[in-house]
Amino acid sequence: MLLRQAFLDFMEKLLRNGMDGVELYHREDDAMEVLVRERKVEKLEESSSRGLGVRALKAGRLAFTYTTDFSATGLREVEETLDSVLSVIEPDEHNLLAPKEEVEEVDIAAADDAEIGPHWLTEQAREMEQSALQVDGVKRVAEARASSRRSSVWLANSNGVELANTLTAYSLSVEALAEGADGLEQAYSYSVRRLRRELFAPKRLGQEAGSLAVSLLGGKPVASGERTVVFTPLAAGQLLSFLAQALDGEQVNMGVSFLAGKMGEAIGSELVNLREDPLLPGGIESALWDGEGVPTRRKDVVAQGIIKYYFHNLYSAHRAGMEPTGNAQRAGYSGVPAIGTYNLHILNGTTPVDELLAEIDDGFLVHDMMGRGLDVTSGMFSAGARGWCIRQGKVAEPVSKVTIAAQMLDLLHDIDGVGDDLDLTRPFYAPTLRVKKMMVAGQ
Repeated sequence: MLLRQAFLDFMEKLLRNGMDGVELYHREDDAMEVLVRERKVEKLEESSSRGLGVRALKAGRLAFTYTTDFSATGLREVEETLDSVLSVIEPDEHNLLAPKEEVEEVDIAAADDAEIGPHWLTEQAREMEQSALQVDGVKRVAEARASSRRSSVWLANSNGVELANTLTAYSLSVEALAEGADGLEQAYSYSVRRLRRELFAPKRLGQEAGSLAVSLLGGKPVASGERTVVFTPLAAGQLLSFLAQALDGEQVNMGVSFLAGKMGEAIGSELVNLREDPLLPGGIESALWDGEGVPTRRKDVVAQGIIKYYFHNLYSAHRAGMEPTGNAQRAGYSGVPAIGTYNLHILNGTTPVDELLAEIDDGFLVHDMMGRGLDVTSGMFSAGARGWCIRQGKVAEPVSKVTIAAQMLDLLHDIDGVGDDLDLTRPFYAPTLRVKKMMVAGQ
């Protein structure tokens, strides 16, 4: 990085001028996105950004600011802003910067050198659209998008940490609209990968979105009552995202998560197994170190239903009296580290999906959910859902305009089947899940 020495000199200057610790986070992003409708390019957007986030620690106070001006004047303004912020904030003993630790050398296949331009992106989007329109019953395609991004990150602090990486990300997505006697139904399909060659074929994505939309046509509410509910990988992935919120160490520290105080306790059936794998080769969230420079590692967060870890950054870990778990994340140079996850997924089961369904006389197969989701404090889960009835072990007529609800702990304990269809090349990060009973509110 051309500015590396200038940034290191700036850090030394801040230390000479009284700072106890300094962290620098530099990021460059180059992105391109194409949106196609009716084979026409409706949007072609190219963007580039680069900036420097700076955190400074002094007498227990931690200030943050950022700049896109790396000149002497720009850096002087950064120092003035830090001094100003430090003069008004309160000290906090939990404010820390990452110590220097060895980062595991693993090839996580985080970037490639594929040449991407607007022509290639446009062709991918058009092929997705055309493929969806070829499905009988599809009226139109709401949008087909193709995008690429290359990011370069450099992080250094006064404890001797200095790390750098380059990441690429490619995305294809398509939303199809099918029309039937009862109106329109929408469905989408997408692929997000670090390496361009690993993207799903646009034809496959278009066909998948179109077929799903058609299969959901004519959905009606079912009679209200308790029944067995099966979550597709897409819907199970939504459940996983809700659960990750409750495992956030900051939420736990504040006592506003229903999972607070449950470390080492069973929160679900023995079939509930959550693993975080930041070192997964090609994983869209793979990273050797987190947003503060703490090395990441594989960990079984929930094993056979028992909580083994909460997710922590440096601040929340110190506040809880625990070791950091390498779960700091940054959206960019203009924000401070928050808590996030890296390739968190539900472990694969051993039961074929057909067998999960075969034992159900009257159930509900959830395609996706919308609405509030999970109240993290109470643990009450409630969401609008659509999908299909399950009758005598077979997928039957479509269902829409229903609400599914349960106490999340009850839902987790009632998981009595896990499919063998986990696919870590898709961003759902979950296999099919079967819950033996949930309330389904329809008509």
